[in-house]
Amino acid sequence: MSARLVLTGLLAFFLFGCQGEQQNGVESQDTREISVGTAQGEAVPVSAIRATRDTMVQYISTIGTFQPLKSTTIVAPVEGRVASVLMKNGIEVKTGDLLLQLHTAPYQDKLIRARSTFIRSLSAAVQEFRADSTPQAEFLSDYLNDVLHSPAIDPLPLIALHGNKEIPAGLKAGLGSGLGGDSDSGALVFTNREYMVLARHDVPGAYADVRQAERDLTSTEIRAPFSGILFGVTGSGGELIQTGAELATLTSLDTLQVAIDILESNLRDVTPGTPFRILANDGSVIARGKIDGISPAIDEETRTAEAFAILPNPDHLWKASQHLQIEVRKARFPDRLVVPKEAVLTRNERDLVFIVQDGLAKWRYIETGPENKRMVSIQSGIAPGDTVIVRGHYTLAHDSPVNFRMVNPNKIRQSNSN
Repeated sequence: MSARLVLTGLLAFFLFGCQGEQQNGVESQDTREISVGTAQGEAVPVSAIRATRDTMVQYISTIGTFQPLKSTTIVAPVEGRVASVLMKNGIEVKTGDLLLQLHTAPYQDKLIRARSTFIRSLSAAVQEFRADSTPQAEFLSDYLNDVLHSPAIDPLPLIALHGNKEIPAGLKAGLGSGLGGDSDSGALVFTNREYMVLARHDVPGAYADVRQAERDLTSTEIRAPFSGILFGVTGSGGELIQTGAELATLTSLDTLQVAIDILESNLRDVTPGTPFRILANDGSVIARGKIDGISPAIDEETRTAEAFAILPNPDHLWKASQHLQIEVRKARFPDRLVVPKEAVLTRNERDLVFIVQDGLAKWRYIETGPENKRMVSIQSGIAPGDTVIVRGHYTLAHDSPVNFRMVNPNKIRQSNSN
């Protein structure tokens, strides 16, 4: 009897235990199925673009340095004591604006003495011409009279050195409105003897001294040779400056030259006329241009050559010696199916993208073609018009439900270039 009771108890324990295990296994399985079903039902938020055909352009990314086409150091053409300084650092000046004024008294005195010497020499020559009744006596007499009654001395028209031979063109150009005058002055000709009379009384030399004294007096007014911006200004009222002293630097920013560094290996892709674009810090394009020329020399250390272009800069956006990012066009591939590089993933050593179909992410293996740092061309695997996921797809599986929004590919490129 006792043995039967024990056997019955063991059987009941066994059956109860097995039933409990079955119930626990079903409950666990139901939990896993609910968990998996919930994961599959949650739509993953992603961003997408429409695959389109476009021209794939490859660029050489490099640096450009801006240099002004017009820049000069303002120097003192004569020595003297500063009367007034009108220039300041950073101000814009126009052509001919007065920058610095030297005291003029010493140079006015110099001009008076030179003029007096010239009149004395010319008077002696006129007297000798009259004594000899030379053909040009009347002309020189009239010229002397004009000098005596005019505050400024007219050019001395010695258009010939002797006989009917004119002054050589090169010498005449150098003399300008001084010795030499205009070759169209007619029949005014000096014989050898007449010219020797002028030389003996040093009329040409005295005349040259007058002209030099006039130039020196004018040079006490130091003016802007062109419009631009001043910096590095020196000099103050009462200061004694020497001839050649550097007073300021004047630079025009209206038009600049940009020197673009091109690696030796890329030189074959760059020629005069090659387009380039200038980028802002956020990667946006702020200006475009074309290469004007390329330096024949390669830097031995950097192994680069400089390509040059001239760009207008009316708003003075760029400054001298400023460095900016530049992209020079290397190659063009028209009519290519392109997507942002962010769309492309690599799994199992193969490139793929996810496209959206019926609210599900579909895994598509692709073959890529030419690319640049922002876009890649697709040779096979997707078609124009496909909705291609570009964000939020790194952990997606095939047929994952997604909630997508379309984005502008250009904004993706700009944000990824920051």
